[in-house]
Amino acid sequence: MRRGTGVQDSGWNQDMIYDMEAGHNDKIDRLRSTTDRIREIAMVMGEELKDQNQMIDGIDKDMSTARAALEKAMAHARRLAAQAGSRHMCYLLLFVLGFFFMLWRML
Repeated sequence: MRRGTGVQDSGWNQDMIYDMEAGHNDKIDRLRSTTDRIREIAMVMGEELKDQNQMIDGIDKDMSTARAALEKAMAHARRLAAQAGSRHMCYLLLFVLGFFFMLWRML
C-alpha cells in the first residue's frame, strides 16, 4: 500500500471537509446568538431586581413610619384611658382600633 497525503487517501475530500466546517460554523453562530439572548435576559432581570429592591425598601420605610405612628397613637390612647374614669375612653379606644383594623383590611 502506498502512503498518501491523508486527505484523499482516507476517503475525505475537500467538499466533505467544507460541509463539516460549515455545519460547525452554523452551530457556533446559533450558540453565539443563544448566549447573547441569555445575556440580554440576565441584564433585564438584574434591572428588574434593582427596581423591585427599591420598591421593597420604600414599602419598608412606609411600614416603619406607619408602625411608629400607630404605637404613638396607642400609647396616647392608653394614657387617656388611664386618666379618665368613665367608659367613653374605652369606646374611643375601640373605635380607633376598629378604624385601623378596617384600614388594614382595605390595604
